[in-house]
Amino acid sequence: MERRGVIGRHKIVRASIYKIPPNLPFPKGGNAPLWKSRNGSPIPVCSKIFNRPGFTLIEVVIGLAILGVGLMVIMELFAGGLRLGRVSEEYTKAVNLGRMKLEEVSLNPSGEEGVEEGEFNEAFRWKVETKKVDLLPFERNTDFKPPIELFHVKVDVIWKSGVKERSLGLESFRAVKLKDDEKKS
Repeated sequence: MERRGVIGRHKIVRASIYKIPPNLPFPKGGNAPLWKSRNGSPIPVCSKIFNRPGFTLIEVVIGLAILGVGLMVIMELFAGGLRLGRVSEEYTKAVNLGRMKLEEVSLNPSGEEGVEEGEFNEAFRWKVETKKVDLLPFERNTDFKPPIELFHVKVDVIWKSGVKERSLGLESFRAVKLKDDEKKS
């Protein structure tokens, strides 16, 4: 024999496999069977199953999975921010070292073309290329000599950042005044 009942939205099916006596009383106007507690007050049969406060196991597992994915994303953002901060610091050091070397080259009184290389410290290296620029490139056969020589100076700062090798280039022009004996020739 089978009895059916409804508590809230949940449909209650009571079959003989639950070993509930078939002559159990139903409340007035309702379909859910009542049990009597120790003190004699009636309790719906299925109130302990469907009306418990709290979360089910699947809700807890899904919540923890969402929380884990969110925390991983936040940790990646922090790691990326730290990495970008380190790279920014390296570029700032490279710019300052390159400007220092560019000033050093501009204070050098000799006007010679060439390439020089060296190291600032164990992490940063430099390379300076100096090339003469023709002020009058189209009129080479003239007797006019300009009073200055113009040089293109390029300073490359190279450093190793992790597994990558990074570089930064600074360029400038330098004017060198000709000596009196060079003007005449």
